[in-house]
Amino acid sequence: MSVTRNLLSLLILASAVILPARTWAQPSPKAAQPIAKESLARLQFTEGVAGYSDDVTNKYGYVDQHGLWVIQPRFIYGDNFSEGLAAVVVQDGKSENGRLWGFIDKTGKFVINPQFDNIPSKFSEGRAAIVIRQEQQARWQFIDRSGKVVIPGNFQDCERFSNGLAPVCIRKEGKRIWGFIDLQGKFKIGPCYSEAKPFQEGLAAVRIGTTSTEPFDLSASKVPPGLWGYIDPTGAFLITPQFSDAGSFSEGLAPVEAGANWQQHSGAGGPWSSWGNGKWGYINTKGAFAIQPRWIGAKEFKDGYAMVSRKGSGFLESRGTEYHDFIGKDGKTWNFQDP
Repeated sequence: MSVTRNLLSLLILASAVILPARTWAQPSPKAAQPIAKESLARLQFTEGVAGYSDDVTNKYGYVDQHGLWVIQPRFIYGDNFSEGLAAVVVQDGKSENGRLWGFIDKTGKFVINPQFDNIPSKFSEGRAAIVIRQEQQARWQFIDRSGKVVIPGNFQDCERFSNGLAPVCIRKEGKRIWGFIDLQGKFKIGPCYSEAKPFQEGLAAVRIGTTSTEPFDLSASKVPPGLWGYIDPTGAFLITPQFSDAGSFSEGLAPVEAGANWQQHSGAGGPWSSWGNGKWGYINTKGAFAIQPRWIGAKEFKDGYAMVSRKGSGFLESRGTEYHDFIGKDGKTWNFQDP
């Protein structure tokens, strides 16, 4: 959600109207054909199923690992399953933006009826984050599996729960600062970070230093936006802040950017600033590099592999001359030559 919130979050255009209870008819579309094997290989499966848009109807449903539809395509879009539930969006003529989000179970039945104007977060530890509108401002709160608001906070932003804690952002003295709340909504690690990510494998990436007045206003600053380090659930730093950017731990390693410098730029739109010349590598839980920095981007490990970005030829071009490869935990490129 914070750093990288799904683009569908832009659906937060109107007040978040929580509709009164109503019966949502379950349509019975004509059974869609199984999807092709080449399409199946590209899907991201969670809890045994993956979302897919039917080529004929352009509706969204869910298939199993054999490509067979387990939930027939009838939604505008659907998020991945988590804790047995998935957020899906449907057409609704009574809502201000014409569509609403709710949660379905593995049978395709609505467990939480469509009532949210934006895409909710995935469920984690029995909580999911939703956006409401208060005085023309978007605010994040948390619901339980029944759809009831159980943490009615006034948060500017938030991330998922993990280890019983969730990073949340509040505004204090005109600036956005992050801390960690428990499942009851009480701060366990007080707001003191300029950015924070969820705990994974007992550590959470946090950034200290300059706090921002708006979500994305750091680019024009002449002051670097602080460095990233890693804390334990008590808030103690186990890896001191030293990285210009950082991801979460997965399979014992975390992607971090090192060696960057804060650069000033000028252009038609005015002056702007950014980190530059940094390289990404992977550290272990002690903070030591297990894979030395040499990429322009890096993702978390999953099933023994991680996606990295570099200049030149590679697996997939994303923008300009940037390409992607997959590496193993030895740092060697899988199926391609090393950069």
